[in-house]
Amino acid sequence: MGAGKMLPSIHRDGGWIGQFDRMMRWYSRFEKTQPWDFNAPNIDYQHDILFVCFQSIFHLKDWLINDAKIDSKVVYGFINENIELQICRDICNGTKHFDITQASVDNDFTIIREYQPLHKMTNSNEWRMIVVADFNKYDLKELARKSINLWVSFVTENLSLNEQHTHLNNR
Repeated sequence: MGAGKMLPSIHRDGGWIGQFDRMMRWYSRFEKTQPWDFNAPNIDYQHDILFVCFQSIFHLKDWLINDAKIDSKVVYGFINENIELQICRDICNGTKHFDITQASVDNDFTIIREYQPLHKMTNSNEWRMIVVADFNKYDLKELARKSINLWVSFVTENLSLNEQHTHLNNR
């Protein structure tokens, strides 16, 4: 093609909304995982979905800055105001780079399965996936949902967002 403009790659299809939709698809896959099943033949696949879900959630910021042209100071200010997105950042960076040199919350966070002894009384699962960050426990599915809802609020406030993406706020 020479020195002219390159054809757009499919990874950029849809711009920031395409990334938003990818984030939602990974979240949907993560919601369906059953990490309490220790004998599942696909437990590594379930972990992969968990990691990619959080990577997709956090990296929406790059698409908002580069495609939607929201000032990076506004985006990073929003992330720094919300503990959920800060933990997302640590999970994203920790699962991509092994070590975190500058953690938002905890460079030594831990993702584990936690037994819920009252699961029968509370009609919940026997196990849940949590992250322990800065000596606090966060349910990973709840953390992902809250992080996405934060992005929905941010995008709704800063850009136009199609109504179909706001369904998480109704949960």
